[in-house]
Amino acid sequence: SFFTFYNTQRQMMVNMGDIVSAVYGKDGIDIQTSAKALQMGYKGDIIKVEFNSKRIGNARVVGLKKVEIIQ
Repeated sequence: SFFTFYNTQRQMMVNMGDIVSAVYGKDGIDIQTSAKALQMGYKGDIIKVEFNSKRIGNARVVGLKKVEIIQ
């Protein structure tokens, strides 16, 4: 049914306060670190994350507690 399909497509992947796996990829090199989610997000959403250095950046939600750092 439409309702079930919609729910599976819009599953919450990151909750505010979650420690997420954050990946940054450039020129074929992937760097992975952890960060704290400052916002909740569904797959594809852009959220703010805070790194251990207290720097805040933007990241795209790509999976369950997984984000891709964007510039």
